[in-house]
Amino acid sequence: VLLWHFFGRDPATGYAATYEREIPFDYGPAIVSTILDPVWKNPKTGDIMATILLLCLKKHLALEKVKAEKLLGLFGRDFDYKIVFRADGKGEALAEHEQMVLNLLREKAAGQEMTFSKLETAIKADNEASAKWFDSWVAQVKREAERRGFYGPGTGFLLFAAGGVLLLLVGFLLLSNQAAQPGGAIGLLATFLLLALLPAVFREALPKR
Repeated sequence: VLLWHFFGRDPATGYAATYEREIPFDYGPAIVSTILDPVWKNPKTGDIMATILLLCLKKHLALEKVKAEKLLGLFGRDFDYKIVFRADGKGEALAEHEQMVLNLLREKAAGQEMTFSKLETAIKADNEASAKWFDSWVAQVKREAERRGFYGPGTGFLLFAAGGVLLLLVGFLLLSNQAAQPGGAIGLLATFLLLALLPAVFREALPKR
């Protein structure tokens, strides 16, 4: 409880609005994803699609619903989406990680018509390069989130882990004499599992954001 009090509580913002007509921030969904994962601060693969939609909102892309190309004319989705690159110069400024997604789309399109299904095929064609790009994109999103000051300097996680190990040792010493008795070994196992699972189950209890 003390560790949560000093490390886990969200700081006061003075913002008490109960209803918003528009999103009250200027950063994209990938940044939000890092806030929802405060331990590892990693955006997910689904955040790339969300960023593509954001690029549409920022007038760099447009999506057109088209008829999908089915296997043998029978199997597959009924429709697909064509990615249209807008060149009217009216696009809003982009964050670095958003520009990375736009550059990736242009690279995969290579001047040709691009749909979601073709994009998926192009990405899977070189898994190693795609994995490296995704790792660099994740790192860029995390840097931008940290530059915005979303996270405090410490999380208290190491203190929590050290305290857990100490409790485990004390519990082992207290129960070692009873391990030979019925239920003693179960008690030791339960103590170990409890201390091992607490950081995993309550991983969002400590990081300050």
